[in-house]
Amino acid sequence: MPFPALSIARHGACPYPRLRLALFACYALLIAIAAALHPLWSDEAAVWVAMRYAGLHDLLNYFSYTGHPPLWHLLVLPLARSGLPVQSMQALNVALSCLMAWLLLYRSPFRLWLCAMLLFSLGMAFQYSVVARGYMLMTDLMFLIACAYPSRLARPRRYALLLALLAATEAFALPCAGLLILFFAHDLRAQPRRAAALAIAAFGFCLAIASLLPWDGLENMQDPYKNRHVFWGYFQFQLGRAFVPDILRPYLPFAFGSPLYALPGYVLLTLVAFSVPRTRWLALHACWLATMYGLFTFVFRGQYWYTYLFITFSVWVLWLRLCASPSPAPRPWLAAALCLTLAISDAATVATYYNPLPYSPSKDLAAFIRAGGYASKPIISLACYSTDSLAAYLPETAFWIAGQNRLSHYYLFGKYHDQCLQGVNLLTPVMLEKTGDENALLLARPGEITLPQGISATPLYTATGMRESFALYQLHRAAP
Repeated sequence: MPFPALSIARHGACPYPRLRLALFACYALLIAIAAALHPLWSDEAAVWVAMRYAGLHDLLNYFSYTGHPPLWHLLVLPLARSGLPVQSMQALNVALSCLMAWLLLYRSPFRLWLCAMLLFSLGMAFQYSVVARGYMLMTDLMFLIACAYPSRLARPRRYALLLALLAATEAFALPCAGLLILFFAHDLRAQPRRAAALAIAAFGFCLAIASLLPWDGLENMQDPYKNRHVFWGYFQFQLGRAFVPDILRPYLPFAFGSPLYALPGYVLLTLVAFSVPRTRWLALHACWLATMYGLFTFVFRGQYWYTYLFITFSVWVLWLRLCASPSPAPRPWLAAALCLTLAISDAATVATYYNPLPYSPSKDLAAFIRAGGYASKPIISLACYSTDSLAAYLPETAFWIAGQNRLSHYYLFGKYHDQCLQGVNLLTPVMLEKTGDENALLLARPGEITLPQGISATPLYTATGMRESFALYQLHRAAP
C-alpha cells in the first residue's frame, strides 16, 4: 500500500509557493535576530582574530594547526583586514544560511514537510546559522553540488569548481569530495575537452590537502587534534548526540553514551544505506561514515556542532541519489525515520532558544571597556579562553598573552599557547615592560594571580563564561 504523504521525494514543480516563501522569510528573520543577539564564542572569534593579524607565514601554517581547510577563513580575511566590525562575519554566515534555505525550499527534490523540518532543526536553525563557523558554507556547497549533478556533463567546469571548493571547506568533506572527483573522472572518460574540468577539481583537492600538511612540524598542532582513542573512540558517542541532543539528557530512560543512546543513529544510517542501492551513492554514504569514524576515533573527540553532520550528510546523499535517479523513490519507512529524527532535533531547537544559551561575556566586557575609556590600554591576558573572543570586539586594543607575545603569535603557533592552557598566573615585571604601559589592564581568573612587588590591582569587572570565570583588573605601580 503506498504512503504518498510519507514519501520524501516530490515530483514536478514546487507546490505551495506562498508557504515556501513564508517559511523562507520566517527562517531568515529568526536567524538574523538570533545572530544579532548572539555574543561570539571563542572558536568563532578565533578565526576573525587570526585572519586580522596573521602574516603570510602564519597563514601558510595556520590551517594544519587548527585542522580546517582554508575556504571559510579566506572569506573572512578581507572582512577582518578591511576594518569592518566582527558582526560582518556573522552577517556573512546569515547570508550563507539564507542561500541554504533557498536551495532546500526551491531546488531540492524533497517534500515541503521535510524541508521545513530540516530548516528549523538544531543544526540549521542554530549550530550552523547563528554560530558563525564554516559548516554552513560546507552545507551550501554540498547542496549546490547536488543541484549541479544532473548537468555535470553539460557544464563540467562549473561542477568541477564546486567539487574543488567543497574540498577546501572542512576535513569532514575532503574524502567525499575526492570520491566525487573520481566518479566525475569516470563520467568524463568519453567526453571531449575534459582535461580542464578535471584539472580544476584535482588542483582544488590537492590544494586543500596541502593546506593541512604540518609544515612547521606536528608539535605545533592543537592538542585536541592529537588525541588517540581505541576502537569506537568518540564515534558512537557523537552519533548518539546527533539523534538524541544533549538538551534532552535529563529525560532519557538510559545512560548518556550507552549503546541504546546511539541506536537511533545506527537505525537511520542503515535505512539511508538501503535507500541508496546504487553502488556509487552507497560508496559515498560509506565514505563519509568512514571519515567520521576515523576522525572521531583516531584524531580528536569532536564537539557538539559536529554531530549534526550525520543528518546533513545523510540528506545530501539522498538528494544526490534522487537527482541521479528519481524513481523509485525511497521507501516510506525512511521518511518516517527522518520525520522522527528531525522532530527530536526541532524540539531541541525550541529548547535551545527557550533556555539560556551558554554565556560568552566578551561582548558585554568589550562594551564596558569602551564605555570606561579603557580601550587604548593594553591588556595582559592570563585567562586564555576569553581573550580571542574579547579581541574580536576590540580591534584598537593591544593584547599580550601571558605577557610574552602579541595575540596573533600566541593564538597561531606560539609556545605560550600551552602555557596559557595550563593556567599561567604569575605577572612579572617583564610583562609590564613589554606592554609599555605600567597601568595596563589585566585579564585573569579572579583570586588566582600573583603580583610582583610594587604592583597593585583594582578589580573592574567580573564575569563567568562558558569555560571559566575571569576578572578585569586595572594595574597600578605603588608610589615610591
